[in-house]
Amino acid sequence: MLWIMIALFFFLIFMNVPIAFCMALTSLFGIIVFDIPIMMLVQQMQSGIDKFPFLAIPFFILAGTLMESGGISLRLVNLARAMVGHVKGGLGMVVVVAEILFSGISGSSVADASAIGSIMIPPLKRAGYSEQHSVSIITAAAGAGMLIPPCLVMIVMAMLSNLSVAALFFGGFLPGTLMCLSLCIVIYYQASKGILPGGEDKFSWKLIAKAAMHAIVPMMMPIIIFGGILGGVATATEVAVLGVLYAVIVSIFLYKEIKISDLPKIFTETVLITGSVMLMTGASVFLSWILATQHVPELVGGLITSFTDSPYVFLLITMLVFIVTTALLDGLPALLIFFPIFYPVALEMGLHPLQYTLLAVAANGIGLILPPIGVLLIVTCGIARANLGSMFLPMMPYIGILIISFLLIMFVPWIILVVPRVIWPGI
Repeated sequence: MLWIMIALFFFLIFMNVPIAFCMALTSLFGIIVFDIPIMMLVQQMQSGIDKFPFLAIPFFILAGTLMESGGISLRLVNLARAMVGHVKGGLGMVVVVAEILFSGISGSSVADASAIGSIMIPPLKRAGYSEQHSVSIITAAAGAGMLIPPCLVMIVMAMLSNLSVAALFFGGFLPGTLMCLSLCIVIYYQASKGILPGGEDKFSWKLIAKAAMHAIVPMMMPIIIFGGILGGVATATEVAVLGVLYAVIVSIFLYKEIKISDLPKIFTETVLITGSVMLMTGASVFLSWILATQHVPELVGGLITSFTDSPYVFLLITMLVFIVTTALLDGLPALLIFFPIFYPVALEMGLHPLQYTLLAVAANGIGLILPPIGVLLIVTCGIARANLGSMFLPMMPYIGILIISFLLIMFVPWIILVVPRVIWPGI
């Protein structure tokens, strides 16, 4: 019956049924064949999303939307341009640095790609970057930025793994920065070889100071978020609320780029995105519960350990599954389905829960940029009006360096664990 459930799930996906309904309908089939009381569906879905940290999701989405619409992204891009615009391939590096800065505000990789893509694609083209290289750099930067907190996927993964949201946030800093720096190295190399244009702007401390002055207000958002958590003043959910309040003050009253009349539309977008995430999460919790009651994690663990007892082979296999299924299922749904199956096995093999969870988040970022089906690539191509079919070869150097960085993070757990252990010794 388990195989029939799996076949039903993928059949529904093939029929273009929304992922949340694919999981819910497959769960209903499981209720019938395994004679489970129908009330368990309601109870498990409700208990799966009735968690205080999940309140952070709508508030981070709302804060990011307000900051994105309120002229924040442009000021951060100008700061990044002043910092690295003079280096070989500098304008490409501006995209990566802007991603690091903006990701700490938006919380969404799609928002990052949309905001930075809209701002940076025209100047990239004017500077001599091809359409394919412009799209590739923006897409790869958004994928690498998945590990730069705050991240909505991290909040959901914290609930699936019973880990602290703050621990995931701080654990993502160093590996996320490493992946972004690796992209800068590739961009610099390509510019040195004439594949990309050289530096566009001249270095000027005066220009940096001016851009920094304009970016002080936007940069206060991550300071509020991480200062509040690190100082023990507030939880991740509470700082998300503070972030919304700050975004309203900045976007409406200081920069005045959002009108009061724009708020209903912004609120509606936030509700729609939050609703889709919560529906997927609730449906996945019940499907995972059915699979757990049928001992699927034990079966998967037994299957893997039957031919290897190496935790690193297990990591390679499961991360490949995450990358491929993330590309096929548009991100979060793949983690909601497969993470609860693999996670108990990872713990039995002695892997650190924080390491495994953040590696799954990083795999999600790589899957989202894979041509031709990665949703971030599709979004950026849509903004640039680029041909999706022409992106395979231009994307390969960036995907390649991200995979190399990913393997380094995988085999050197210290990169993930060092910052959380400094803050919380013994984690």
